[in-house]
Amino acid sequence: MVFLVWEIFLETFGKNSSIGFIGAGNVGTSLAVALHNKGYNVASVASRTFESALNFSCEIQDCNPERNIQKTVNVSEVVFVTTPDDAIVPTLKDLQFEKGQLVIHCSGVSSLDIFDRLIYPKKSTELAFIPSRHFHLLKEMLGISRILHLG
Repeated sequence: MVFLVWEIFLETFGKNSSIGFIGAGNVGTSLAVALHNKGYNVASVASRTFESALNFSCEIQDCNPERNIQKTVNVSEVVFVTTPDDAIVPTLKDLQFEKGQLVIHCSGVSSLDIFDRLIYPKKSTELAFIPSRHFHLLKEMLGISRILHLG
């Protein structure tokens, strides 16, 4: 599954495409730093607390921390959702995604069914899924030295 997601990403979006992160914990920060180090444009981050978003953005040059999650969605062609599973629905339920945006959720516990009622098909948004049990593959592809996965 990770390779499929990565192939979609590489075929559709280039290194200059804007990438946003919803969630500024260990997984989100590790992925964002790895993408940035590979030359990708990590443009925006929003998190439950602005302090977390600010700390995240300090790791990545030109990444803007946002207090409003919708602002991160609005400026991002690719949106990584790296929140805890129990925060997905409350976090995404009122957001507006655009057709053509790629949304990547990085947890392996929740099924894609939760996105059916949140985003797809009414907003015609592409969805991709990276189960956490496949993070080792993503680590290899991006050259990440370590990802801390809790839970």
